[in-house]
Amino acid sequence: MTEGIEQAFLNGTNGSDTLTSFVRKMAIERRYHQWFDWTANNANKFFATFGTTFRQFMAERVRADATLADSIRAFLELGNLRGCL
Repeated sequence: MTEGIEQAFLNGTNGSDTLTSFVRKMAIERRYHQWFDWTANNANKFFATFGTTFRQFMAERVRADATLADSIRAFLELGNLRGCL
């Protein structure tokens, strides 16, 4: 996921290594833990960072796909357990 966001930013800045490096260090590596509400059973906090329209789109998609919902819950559970350790 972090690689995808980094790649999207690299593409969106026409390959600017300077800006991509800043995002990698300040928004991805040092802030990844803040993207999610690790104790929640959903990824709404993360989805909302991309705007209301995207959050609503993903909420519908998760409701329609039990496998996706289970995967999100498992991911959040692992992240929460990691934080506890």
